[in-house]
Amino acid sequence: NDSRPDILIKASIDIKPENGGNIVKIILQAIEVSSRGVLASLPEIETPSFATTNYGYLVTRLLKENNALEGFIISLNSSFAETIENGFKITIIIESPNESVYKLKNEVGDNFDTLSDLIIKWLKSNANKNLYGRISSSENVLKFDEYRIPLKDENNENFDITGFEIKLRKSIRTLLKEIDGKGAQFTPIINEGTIKIILP
Repeated sequence: NDSRPDILIKASIDIKPENGGNIVKIILQAIEVSSRGVLASLPEIETPSFATTNYGYLVTRLLKENNALEGFIISLNSSFAETIENGFKITIIIESPNESVYKLKNEVGDNFDTLSDLIIKWLKSNANKNLYGRISSSENVLKFDEYRIPLKDENNENFDITGFEIKLRKSIRTLLKEIDGKGAQFTPIINEGTIKIILP
């Protein structure tokens, strides 16, 4: 069974009275449901002021002008194909607040690697096709932007951000166990294509 991104089309339509008529503004976005990433967007476009309340006509006219809808669909198809080829795009944030028992700077094992070093190593090795964007790291926060996860797992089953969160959580708990022999529990937060982990 083929794994394909589910896409949500969000349309924002604003009607504003002006000069005895109505102006219609439209913004379109195509959003990949699992990662919440924007696959394509149509920047705000608007009609001149027309003396009509036939808003359907105004919207249709606006989308046909300058091939606006056609351009949106072309952009969407291109992004859709790229997602199938390279995987979902997500953001990963790992925080270690001052009150956390576990710190990103904690050393793990006998090689003097920090917890942050080992998490980065694991994330790099598990990025789909070795694709990820900028890595930012500080004493309290580790962040991966535009991190790619596959549409299929190693068993060729459909895969998504929830499945990846499980793998990441288990990996980090294993590292925490190396620090104190326990590996404290924590609950990652998944929201709008972002996995956020606050170390206990």
